[in-house]
Amino acid sequence: DPAWIVRDDVLRGLREVAKRGLRYDLLAKPFNWEYLPKVAEAVPELQLVIDHIAKPNIAARQFDDWAAAMAAAARMPQMYCKVSGMVTEADPKAWKAADLKPYVEKVIELFGPHRVMFGSDWPVCLLAGTYDQVFEAAQVCLSGLNEQEKAMVLGENARRFYGITVA
Repeated sequence: DPAWIVRDDVLRGLREVAKRGLRYDLLAKPFNWEYLPKVAEAVPELQLVIDHIAKPNIAARQFDDWAAAMAAAARMPQMYCKVSGMVTEADPKAWKAADLKPYVEKVIELFGPHRVMFGSDWPVCLLAGTYDQVFEAAQVCLSGLNEQEKAMVLGENARRFYGITVA
């Protein structure tokens, strides 16, 4: 069911998640991109993050429809986006940072560097590359940001979003 995330019983559960001060990670795929902003509208008090940039088919260069869906989601102020899980959506045997960069740049353009966070997708990334390769690709993809913005994407935003304190 592509619309499962906006069913009444699911929204009731998400309202409870919000009441308890928790956050929610949304794993979306092309067939349910349209529901991302609808979740945020239905539960405006819930902090949400889109995992894996919503899984566009990077290998097939799926971009415009994905970018439109991300633009709609980015208009929701409590919605973040995690740049992760991309290497398994690109050509798993021959991907390179340049394949991922347009997607990362679009997410940063739409959400701003204050609502984007890096995720390695380890250990799943091992299907297409090592942690080091994924992190190096992220560095290439984030090369247009200043050092403060990079620090936000690479850790500060996740700490703030998930309420993690550093001792």
